[in-house]
Amino acid sequence: MSTNRQVELSESWSGDRVVSEDLRKQIQSTLRSLLSTRDPDGEVVEITEDLPFEVTQFNITHYVDQSLGFELFVNHSDDVTLVTDDVVDCVNHAEGHPLSTLAELSEDYEALEKDLLETIAVMVDLPEHPDEREQYIYGDLNFCNTACYEGMLIFTFIYEPAKYVRQSYQDAAFQLGRKVGIPVDPNVEELVEDP
Repeated sequence: MSTNRQVELSESWSGDRVVSEDLRKQIQSTLRSLLSTRDPDGEVVEITEDLPFEVTQFNITHYVDQSLGFELFVNHSDDVTLVTDDVVDCVNHAEGHPLSTLAELSEDYEALEKDLLETIAVMVDLPEHPDEREQYIYGDLNFCNTACYEGMLIFTFIYEPAKYVRQSYQDAAFQLGRKVGIPVDPNVEELVEDP
């Protein structure tokens, strides 16, 4: 990731980190593991420890199309009305677009959203310029409220890392495997692929 993007995200910062070091390390480790996989099968990693505020769960999914889905589950507060895609029996929602974002809940959640996006951006080399990001991000650079179900708000961010990012993680896993003596078979497609 470019240094400019790291500075841009850091300068938009208005206080202390919201994501604990333990949670940050867990997110980073999960992303390394998922991106090292050549053929993802929709694996979902559920994180339930060290979550701030009313967040009860943070899921990271590696979809078969190579994209990464991030879902944040937040207990619903009755004092907020949100624009949401999918709502079941909840009067605190409005129809329409754009969808509400995590930042709209409060300043604390705005800080959490920035912290999570910065952690993800560094790990997946998120492009610096908005026009470059469009080809990788589904929607905007936000956690959008895609559902409300049984008192739980679900905020989602979906990103498809560039091929060179995935390849970097896969190559690193391959080299590490060789160093520690884990047999790693070459990928047949790579062997017959044109240089």
